[in-house]
Amino acid sequence: MTNLIQLDQSASSQFLDDYDEEDMQVKDPFFNVVDHIVFAVDCSPTMLEPNDAGEVPIREAFKCIKTVLLNKAYSNTKELVGVVLFNTAKSQNSGGYDNVYMYSPLESSSPERIKAIGQLARDDDTKFERDIGSSSAEFPLGNLFWACSDMFNSVKATQCTRRVFLITNQDNPHANNTSFASSTLQRANDLKSLDTRIELFGLNRGQHTFDVSLFYNDVIKPLVTKDDDSDSTQTQLATVGSVHDLQKQMRRRQNQKRPYFNIPFKIADGLTIGVSGYVVIKQQTRKAHVQVRASESKLQEIETVTTYQCADTGEPLLATDIKYSYPFGDTNALFTKEELLQLRQFGTPGITLLGFKPRSALMPHHNINPNGYFIYPNEKLYEGSTRTFAALLKATLDQDKIAVCHFVPRSNSSPKMAVLIPQAEELEDGAPAVPPGFNIHILPYADDIRFNFPTPDEREPNKKLVATFSAIIEDMTVKGRYDPTQYKNPALQQHYAALQSIALNEPKTTIHDDTLPDTEAIDRVIEAHQPIPF
Repeated sequence: MTNLIQLDQSASSQFLDDYDEEDMQVKDPFFNVVDHIVFAVDCSPTMLEPNDAGEVPIREAFKCIKTVLLNKAYSNTKELVGVVLFNTAKSQNSGGYDNVYMYSPLESSSPERIKAIGQLARDDDTKFERDIGSSSAEFPLGNLFWACSDMFNSVKATQCTRRVFLITNQDNPHANNTSFASSTLQRANDLKSLDTRIELFGLNRGQHTFDVSLFYNDVIKPLVTKDDDSDSTQTQLATVGSVHDLQKQMRRRQNQKRPYFNIPFKIADGLTIGVSGYVVIKQQTRKAHVQVRASESKLQEIETVTTYQCADTGEPLLATDIKYSYPFGDTNALFTKEELLQLRQFGTPGITLLGFKPRSALMPHHNINPNGYFIYPNEKLYEGSTRTFAALLKATLDQDKIAVCHFVPRSNSSPKMAVLIPQAEELEDGAPAVPPGFNIHILPYADDIRFNFPTPDEREPNKKLVATFSAIIEDMTVKGRYDPTQYKNPALQQHYAALQSIALNEPKTTIHDDTLPDTEAIDRVIEAHQPIPF
């Protein structure tokens, strides 16, 4: 008796790259890392003063926290969020520190926590002033970092990242107290030595622009080691802007940027640097539903168990009984699981430079990978990687060239031909909006090209009609580049609104579909060019 799992043409061509059975997956700790965040919110009197638009900084901060809690509830309940307030009139923390109020411990998102934060975000609410209060008394800010450390230490987790989101509009809290400033810097370094990142959200006050260099530069700067390039990461840890921009800046930073791969980049014999690769775009999908059984007291999750049995005898099969077949003519080529895994191995992961081409040589239809990767130097793999990477990036930008490479991102990946497209850094409101580095563009093989192009119509188009459409196109051209952050997936938003309505017992909000065309504006443009000479 031979037990086979039949592979179709598409699945077998990648040797189960997309096969979803658990025992065929290559385990990677990258996918098991969770991100824990502690929000540290300044509650000094200046944070309660509305700006010219009527926006109260502390209310906007609470709105951002609510948004993050909602996102965690939608996507990953294993990622924990805590909230600690400082410069408060009342104190509440495990260390007994004055002017520090632990409002919410490091826990997973829940409807109760979302409602409580949402109440603080409302402009007509007096709960904050009544139960917590604001204080202008100076206290050692290092006590705040002690409290954050206590919150992280209260949670046992091995595969996790730890971040503190510090929101304040006071850019020099210890201007006249060097003792407090020194102790705060020491406490911040203690926190960072425990692999905790401090990320600053500095808010401008009126005409005063938040100045990171006065105090917070040293607080947020990563600890310097021989492997680190602190200057390259420091700008990523500080965001300065208006209260109005806080939501946008928070949206950019709430998701931890973890590398998808860390591999060597061989530029030439004897010249290899280290790079980290990041997934640029990944389609966001709804979280899978869970099947449950409703009992009298609570919901009980149903466990799904998959078993295999012989189609002929009905006998249950073990994993060792199963082989995998590939149809070859009128016969089957058999593989064991171990043989399939060996077929997926193509040597050591890495990037090997093959040469350069003009950027104009890359055609739009040459991209076969819808996701794409972005690479950045990694000093921990090879010392000096940042300097060499920066030199290569500048040279390709100056000459408008792209680099052609052999690319194996991971140990179970098939080799690919790729081009590295240089990308210069761009700033927005003083903060990095587009990072410097190379985008990896996967090229197709000969097997991937389809030549059944339609035959073009060689008839000459109507010149008046061309001129009319040229004018319409000019009037309807959207200025500036496409910004995906302005368009939310309406299907996801409708799903999230239904979840929020049920979980929080709130009326369901109406979802606005930003992808729908502005028909009124289009009609005005068309009418301006009537009659169209069809």
